[in-house]
Amino acid sequence: MNAILIIATLVILALLILAIVKKFDIALALLMLSTIGYLFYTVVTGNSVMGDNTCGNKFFDVFMQLESIFQAQMAGNVLLLMSVFAFVAYMNHIKATNLLCLVLGKPLSKVKAKYAVLCGVMVITIFLKFVIFSNMGQMALVVATLFPILLALGLSRETAASGILFATAIAWGPANGMTAVLFSLGDVGDWTIPTYFAKYEIPNIAISVSVALIVFYFSSKYFDRKENAACGAGVDFNIDPKSLGLPLWYAVLPILPVILVVVFSPLVVGSISISITAASLLSYLLSCVLEFIRNKDKKQALEDTKEFWKGCGQMMASIGGLIICAGIFANCMSMLGGLKIIFSGLISGGGSVTTVIILASLAAFLFTMLSASGQGSIALFGAILAQVSEAAGSNYIAAVRCLMPVCMVANAVSPTVASNYYLATATGVAHPTLLKRAAPPVIAFVISTILVTQFLFPC
Repeated sequence: MNAILIIATLVILALLILAIVKKFDIALALLMLSTIGYLFYTVVTGNSVMGDNTCGNKFFDVFMQLESIFQAQMAGNVLLLMSVFAFVAYMNHIKATNLLCLVLGKPLSKVKAKYAVLCGVMVITIFLKFVIFSNMGQMALVVATLFPILLALGLSRETAASGILFATAIAWGPANGMTAVLFSLGDVGDWTIPTYFAKYEIPNIAISVSVALIVFYFSSKYFDRKENAACGAGVDFNIDPKSLGLPLWYAVLPILPVILVVVFSPLVVGSISISITAASLLSYLLSCVLEFIRNKDKKQALEDTKEFWKGCGQMMASIGGLIICAGIFANCMSMLGGLKIIFSGLISGGGSVTTVIILASLAAFLFTMLSASGQGSIALFGAILAQVSEAAGSNYIAAVRCLMPVCMVANAVSPTVASNYYLATATGVAHPTLLKRAAPPVIAFVISTILVTQFLFPC
């Protein structure tokens, strides 16, 4: 049975890679392969993919499972991105985004150390993880607010987009849900998440990110030179901001959702919190009122508000289906469990705890990259390392320190993560180019994390 599930898992992954290489529609490929995987699981195991929630027919349960994940994704990441995407569309239409670029970009365009400034923006993005826990939500907001400014700096689209991709893949913070999952899987003794964050996670991330940023700085310069990438595309600083016919304070509107999310968070007003979707909707409605008051042509002002809904449709047409199907594929891979079986076999072969931690972290990296399920990787390999640590009498925290950052940063080079396709669409950068440019800092981050956590500063 195990051998059959392993073969099925590897065949499906191979077919997905083939589909990507052949440039098939990725959403359709994910949906078809997931359906085949579910059907195969049903036939081989005799179990329903819905478990105890069966509708009474195992074949129909496959499509009931698809419906269940469709609903979950529509109410989660799809709704989140739709609200942000739509708000950005409205901001672009009334030229508030153009104003933001001109107001902030003109002085920044005179800065010579553009790549160094980008690294600073990446650090800010990494700290946003404290208040925006969703990778998708963080990326959507950064693309909507910081990406135009990065272009205004005179950076190429490829460099700016790959910088955002790497920065949003860093998972950390005292409120990080994945850390909580790992703590729940093994014996952490007297450790709490805040003390772990202060003693281990801050120095770990500080060192590894610093190394990765240095690599990114030089690799981006190399790629820009080699590919003759256009810098500052679409930004004309000879335009007077006043010529747009908007008051200068309109430049605040595009970043209003970020302001709301940061202010109404534990960082500022701890007693109140607001979601990204709610912040985007509030910002949209407030902008509509302000634009109605400002615009002398009231009919046109009302007509312009339709751009929000057009943005919703554009989001669904460009990336919505992919987000849904990526969630389905991740669930299918977890259900087949072929990679879990493979790694469990490697564990039984023996070896030092440090070796096992490194192998598990790298395997989790690969699993995340191929399956687009960082959460699944954390749950799977965290449980395995918890058992290994208990059997060997070793410190489980040593495993947590390495596994979590290595596993989650794999999102930046994953060909199946939906947010990467969103970033490619939103920034106008080819998906393979994004992954290629993100690879050097990701590799540097992984190597640095392993060295820091397992050799230089072990528990």
